[in-house]
Amino acid sequence: MIAGVVEGDARSLSQDAQEALRVRGVKLLQEGCTQAEVAEHLGVRERQVRRWQKRFQRGGWMALAKRRRGGDRRDPQLVWVPALDRVHQLRLLEPPAPQIPSPPTVISQSGAP
Repeated sequence: MIAGVVEGDARSLSQDAQEALRVRGVKLLQEGCTQAEVAEHLGVRERQVRRWQKRFQRGGWMALAKRRRGGDRRDPQLVWVPALDRVHQLRLLEPPAPQIPSPPTVISQSGAP
């Protein structure tokens, strides 16, 4: 991974790294970046960024936490408490997301000849 960009398929990353990528993506969206900018910066498809945004809108930070795979049928509350702690730690300990420069704004003077 170079400068926050995933090389290859993000599915090859560990579940912890994928979780951190989702959290970072949503933080960039909250800072005003477009889905396309986030996708390009993180090296994922724009469709995936939309999915992260939708998960976050439906369930907050906890919805971005890694999920158990397979047929674990334990009480969901027991599974989600550690996940919430991990996401909270990621949000607090991760350095601020890099600023993506905005295009220059052209200001015209009204009344000029």
